Amino acid sequence: MLIHTLPEKPSVSGKLYIRRQLRAPLGLASGSTIWMVHHPRGPKHYSDLLISPFAPESWADMWRLEIQFSDKIGQMARLIDLLDSRNVFVLHETSRQALRHEYHVKYLMLDCTRYVSDIDGSTEERRNESGSLKGLETEILINFLDLVRLTAEGNPRLRLERNYVHLNLHQGVTRTRTNNNASAWRDFWDPVRTTVDNKQIDIRPALVDPTILDKKETYFICTCNAKAMMLYCAIANSEVTTAHLVIHFDASKQGLLATVLHSLSDQDFNIVRSQLREGIVGRYSGTSEKFIKVAQRPFTLNLFVEIHTPQAHVDINYLNSFVFPEFIENNLLHIVQYKPVVPPLITADR
Repeated sequence: MLIHTLPEKPSVSGKLYIRRQLRAPLGLASGSTIWMVHHPRGPKHYSDLLISPFAPESWADMWRLEIQFSDKIGQMARLIDLLDSRNVFVLHETSRQALRHEYHVKYLMLDCTRYVSDIDGSTEERRNESGSLKGLETEILINFLDLVRLTAEGNPRLRLERNYVHLNLHQGVTRTRTNNNASAWRDFWDPVRTTVDNKQIDIRPALVDPTILDKKETYFICTCNAKAMMLYCAIANSEVTTAHLVIHFDASKQGLLATVLHSLSDQDFNIVRSQLREGIVGRYSGTSEKFIKVAQRPFTLNLFVEIHTPQAHVDINYLNSFVFPEFIENNLLHIVQYKPVVPPLITADR
């Protein structure tokens, strides 16, 4: 699940408080060790920071295992024994009961850097994005064939997928270390190790320009999922507003999503964070009952946008009248929420 929060202002010491709902997916408590990697967004922007609870040594070959099997004593021990025998290390695990306590659902983050097999090869052979663990997945399935839960189509509820977020981080760090020219260092930095101190993190060491924290117009917007946390550095100034925009649209009309995104671009809206989910996601008071009734396949588009139109007063009425008038009229789209989160910096000469 992706979580958006309102901007946070770093303290004078350079520390940023991490809200509970952001720390929860990663299991971060005070004293937790984290690694930060710098992500620039081009020459005109300050950098983003990606925060991971997993050590960089595992980034090259991290996988997420999801399996559902009968809720019987000893099954978790059997699964760990199998992984241990193949030199697969469990980095993170969560579980829950399902279907009236008849089944158990397990989610495991795996470090496979020491796993080698004739079918799956070694970490070196799996470094590219086409690498797979079909051999390990098949072995797990065979060992739990009599216990694994099946879908309505008869397929096992077992999924082993790559953690591409950390693979991309590993590839970026590797490029930096093997190329000493200036452009490479602007692409990625080495991971910075630190700890969560009283539910805060010290972001100063990982920033390109530490003086950014001394500027009153600096904010951070946080997004998080079960893999990593991203801090998007938002700069409030006289020309740009950063806003949270939530749109429901009917995906049964082919090409509507692309048209919506083009409409935003035509109005100089720069999308900096996005999430697309099928269905009416979230609780918003502005949800249109009429849209819900007529939409054949509703989707929710959750956006953070930079608005480069200071001459216009942008609000929901502006979006309805000048950006999406045709879609609104035909009940193909409904703007659920528009909320500026980093307003333009008001200066004395305006």
